[in-house]
Amino acid sequence: MKALSLTRAGVALPVADKGHYEDLVDLSSDYSHYTVPKPVAEAVVHAAQSTDLGRATAAQGRALVDGIVGKLQQCNALEVDHDSVVVTAGGTMGISVALAAVADAGDELLVPDPGWPGFAQLARAWGLTPVRYPIGWDGRIDYPALGQLVTPRTKLIALSQPSNPTGAVLDLPALRELVGFAQAHDLYVLSDETFDLIRLPDSLARGPGCCDSDGRVISVFSFAKTHALAGLRLGYVVAAAPLARAIARTQEALMNTPSSLAIAAGMAALAMDSSVVESMREFYNQQRQTLQILLPPEVLPYPPAGGFLALLDISRTSLPTGDAFAEALLQTHHLRVAPGSWFGERAAQAVRISFALKERPFGQAMARLGDFLEERGS
Repeated sequence: MKALSLTRAGVALPVADKGHYEDLVDLSSDYSHYTVPKPVAEAVVHAAQSTDLGRATAAQGRALVDGIVGKLQQCNALEVDHDSVVVTAGGTMGISVALAAVADAGDELLVPDPGWPGFAQLARAWGLTPVRYPIGWDGRIDYPALGQLVTPRTKLIALSQPSNPTGAVLDLPALRELVGFAQAHDLYVLSDETFDLIRLPDSLARGPGCCDSDGRVISVFSFAKTHALAGLRLGYVVAAAPLARAIARTQEALMNTPSSLAIAAGMAALAMDSSVVESMREFYNQQRQTLQILLPPEVLPYPPAGGFLALLDISRTSLPTGDAFAEALLQTHHLRVAPGSWFGERAAQAVRISFALKERPFGQAMARLGDFLEERGS
């Protein structure tokens, strides 16, 4: 039998997946401890008992898009028509079908370093070439360096807003600068907005789409983080109508629509009292403040402004890389973190942690991390 593709399947298990301990605390995941909100769970149960369970109707899809359009206007300062929204089977599916609709095999995708590794993985799956561009832990982009990476084959530039792994959030002038660069080089902008509403208090959830004047920005949203619906796989893509139609056709080649249960969950999530999401966001902000209190600035040089992830600088410890740090921390203190190498070369001396745990295990994790940092000289 012929070997599997090395670019798609040849991924080694990360070091932090090795070892099993009864008292393990896991900070490596990008999932929250929150479970599906009660109104959403009730809607899913009702949908499961419905005679329409076996099919997702057009009316359901329209109702969900109605809710999405209203949410975008209220929460994201985005005025869009219904034909600019494509409901997808999760945010990752949205990014995947957007890449397939816009780019051809051999085209190049500019991906942030450090940044979400899924960009490069999905690009390779469609025959694209991911090209890493340097981005600061504060989210600032080195545009002279970025410009040198653009070639005739470059089709898109990708970023996460807020960032995974740093939690950085670009302000409106920085978003305008990004879109202006894309216009100058005739590139599409692929904006992963998975963490969307999870931002500092009073921070409007803006993305590059609010600066889009000629239909080149593709914004991808998800219900996974903002509404704790990761297991139901529901997201949506926002793009200019011609682009949205191409993205919808691409998804139809892979699957017809998200499941009827996921659509019911999405409608309930958008219709439920906003205090549910606000309480989640407030909890994450409290955890973020705790993180800033407990970690010295040399370890947390850029506190996250959004999401529930943070990138820690371990260069002042006695361990040479984030991989070595993660391995030793797991073995000695039974605390799992994500090595920075997962996110690019510029995070090789870093580890990513999540602060989306309940207070007690998070407190235990911070105590173990503090002890380890003291032992290792930071």
